[in-house]
Amino acid sequence: MTTINDRIGSQNVIRVLSNASAPPTRLANLGDVDSTRKSENGLVLVWSLTDEKFVLTDTVDAAELIITGITSFSNVTNSTSPTTGALKIAGGVGIEKNLNIAANLQVTGLSTFVGVVTTSNDLYVGGDLYVNDDIVLDEVSARQINISGIGSFGSISIGSTEVLSSGFQLKNIASLDATTTSTIESAIANAPNTFTNLNITGIATFLDQTNINHLSVTGVTTVSNDVVFTGATSNARWDYSTSDLILFDNTRLEFGSNKDFEIWHGGAHTYLKNSGGDLRIRGDKILLKNEDGSEKYLEATANQDVKLFFNDVEKMATTVDGVNVLGTLTAQLIDGGSY
Repeated sequence: MTTINDRIGSQNVIRVLSNASAPPTRLANLGDVDSTRKSENGLVLVWSLTDEKFVLTDTVDAAELIITGITSFSNVTNSTSPTTGALKIAGGVGIEKNLNIAANLQVTGLSTFVGVVTTSNDLYVGGDLYVNDDIVLDEVSARQINISGIGSFGSISIGSTEVLSSGFQLKNIASLDATTTSTIESAIANAPNTFTNLNITGIATFLDQTNINHLSVTGVTTVSNDVVFTGATSNARWDYSTSDLILFDNTRLEFGSNKDFEIWHGGAHTYLKNSGGDLRIRGDKILLKNEDGSEKYLEATANQDVKLFFNDVEKMATTVDGVNVLGTLTAQLIDGGSY
């Protein structure tokens, strides 16, 4: 049994502890305390179950430490690693209320944010991610940062180069990764694939039929399949398989600022309409033929003659002196003029 000498007046009273593993109810003097460290400042008094006495120490070894109220640590040692600093915690940390950090926060390992992450100032991740009105990512950080919820940003830049503007426009992208390319190709190839106000700078390749309400392209555009241009009453289509630009019935090909010349097919007939001066056809040799090109109607050759044909047989031709008729000339009246 452990004994404690308690001096009361001039008498010595010996008190025997019935349970030596429990701390005494009060301390009378340092004889009840392991005071080997009494010359050190800032120690606390802790019950040692091994020594069965109180000890002065700077270490609290307990399964659970509950502190109610405000606790301040005045040590100003800066942390440079998980094992340095004024406060070092080896186990997990649970915080039920707000956590305010005035200086830098360095996280090593995987971090998961379940709720909304809000920053009223700049946010740096990996040394090169900047979030405020804009985001700046280096190549490594871009691969390490995953945002699965809702993110609100101004514009996105890699280094100092903007890649996504605040107006949702891709900027300065020379190539896309395989996943992004596959996603865009799938959106274009599979209906519905109608785009409104599609602005493309650089090379654009369309792999399938695409309906576009407004397309503004700066640079080279390659279309690898059919493209349909939809109108209010008629359509046009680029047929990739036959390399034909098809203007459907009543779709007009117009020339001039005021529709001076128009070409269209109206279902039963084909029309050429000129309302802007002469309709001039130029060529060193001009031929008018039937539908399959097997018979001539008219043949005009520069600096030579103009020939007319009947059933693909020449009947009349101009000459240097006048007109040469091949066959019978029939007329109601021939006026030879005065001699």
